[in-house]
Amino acid sequence: MSDAVPPLDDARDRAPWLNALAAAIAVLHLYFNSFSPLSGLWTSLLHFGLLGLLVALVIPARKTWTGKIAKTCDGILGGVALVSCLYLIFGEDAFYERGQSFTLWDWIFAVAAVICALELARRTTGWVIPILAILALTYTAWWGRYVTGVFHFPGLTWETVFYRATYGGDGMFGTIARISWTYVFMFILFGTMLLKSGASAIILALARAAAEQFLDALLLPRFDARPACAGRAPDFDEALDDEGEEEREARHHRAAAVCGGCPVRAACEALADADGELDGIYAGEA
Repeated sequence: MSDAVPPLDDARDRAPWLNALAAAIAVLHLYFNSFSPLSGLWTSLLHFGLLGLLVALVIPARKTWTGKIAKTCDGILGGVALVSCLYLIFGEDAFYERGQSFTLWDWIFAVAAVICALELARRTTGWVIPILAILALTYTAWWGRYVTGVFHFPGLTWETVFYRATYGGDGMFGTIARISWTYVFMFILFGTMLLKSGASAIILALARAAAEQFLDALLLPRFDARPACAGRAPDFDEALDDEGEEEREARHHRAAAVCGGCPVRAACEALADADGELDGIYAGEA
């Protein structure tokens, strides 16, 4: 399974036009979530088509498939995902005017959209989700009628299944897609902005400062004197982000040295022994 989910390359290693495409998609989602007059269905289709194109270009089918033919196939997959969604957008009115009856082209693009969704899910998450989706689709339209007991299902026609998968509110472009292009995408975009701008470090520093004040307010009243570690909480943590083993051992050694001259070491040790679940350096010991 690991061979089917290759890691993402650094953005600096990708072609500039691909990074520009990703940035344009991000800006477009800001528009979707602010001033866009498009319906939820159309926005969901564009969301899937554009991200499908991006995922197909960024994540290869397998780690070892990196040649020109493989990249061409990736481009075709992304193009099919986008074109299928555009067809479903521009064909929606005609589809309902026909009384929700599929034409040959409806079948082609609806099936293509589902296949693209399965392949893109496999590339990003592995085989489990695509297999479960295939089982659910075939159960609804085919083998559910042969199951006895509480899991028996009389079945739906394939046309109904693909209609619900594409145009239905409970399908690929319904509620779950709306959650994706609103809350999920914007949360990821906001987090990326914080990370790349360095603002996340400021937020973490504020959080640590607030935690120190909270711990001081919680622990200081229990001691007769001020602990030597007051206001230096990160130095006494069990582990810090992006910290190597040698750096952690050196930091713990410095923290233990601070505890050596602490006026409330005995009380701190008693508190740690009573709790039993504290992490970090207490009374000079981890």
